[in-house]
Amino acid sequence: MGGQPASLNYGQAITNDDFACTSAETGVECWSVDTGNGFTLARENVDLYDW
Repeated sequence: MGGQPASLNYGQAITNDDFACTSAETGVECWSVDTGNGFTLARENVDLYDW
């Protein structure tokens, strides 16, 4: 990989192979589209989860 990192504005989503993320004012949620495992990252906390 190289170059500049991408920005993810509020309300946008992005995927990279089997990983997806969405962004909101409340935080960023990312998960594996294969397993459903993921996390939510916010200013206040980080939550990990699995399905």
